[in-house]
Amino acid sequence: MNLQDIMLMSGRGLSQRKFRFALNLLGILIGCMAVTGLISMTQGLNDLVGGQLEMFGPNNIMIMPGSLEMGAGLIASESFNWKDIQTVQRVPNIHVVTPVMAGEMCSLTKQGETRYA
Repeated sequence: MNLQDIMLMSGRGLSQRKFRFALNLLGILIGCMAVTGLISMTQGLNDLVGGQLEMFGPNNIMIMPGSLEMGAGLIASESFNWKDIQTVQRVPNIHVVTPVMAGEMCSLTKQGETRYA
């Protein structure tokens, strides 16, 4: 069996089974599009997360007052004041300190226990 015989058999098979050929071709195209879409979505998410992390920079830290309690998330037991900010500024190798107030807080004191929300 030579190459010419193989090509003739393939051509006859394709002409006799057009619907099967079309379905196979459609499946291959859908599979390629799905893989391409997943790769591009993964790359896009990677770029998004990388961009958000670069926003902080490798030499920046965030200090937040409060403590973590089991199941309650971040609970602020007290807030920063200017004395705390000046203390952080005096730490060696600290070049810039930027105080930021994020959100609003309410406190509730009941039986001597204060909760913040």
